[in-house]
Amino acid sequence: VNKDVCDAIITAKGNVRITYPDRQMVATSRQAQYFSKEGRLVLTGDVDVVDERGQRLQAERVVYLLDSERLLAQPPAGRQVVSRFRLPAPASPAPQSAGPQTTTTPAVPSAPTGSPAGSRLP
Repeated sequence: VNKDVCDAIITAKGNVRITYPDRQMVATSRQAQYFSKEGRLVLTGDVDVVDERGQRLQAERVVYLLDSERLLAQPPAGRQVVSRFRLPAPASPAPQSAGPQTTTTPAVPSAPTGSPAGSRLP
């Protein structure tokens, strides 16, 4: 870890691992530079950012602006940034009552006793 006190830059090289407990995230890279005057974190080299739900971002370079919580990811040459996000399931409709269900059918007058079916009632 190198510190440049004049420019307020902290640099870490090698297998860098940064944990962000408030967001439940972990980031790994080959190098990390923190620019404290600017509130900027720059990760370079095989950057992998993952949270507790398995959402993931993979890039060659990631710039994170702490004040605005903005993230800029850049891919390796000739490739794309890879991101995997799980969207929450849509809300389910309210469950139906498990109690007994009743249906009604219209009453149909029956033919009077002793008269032929289908005859008219007076």
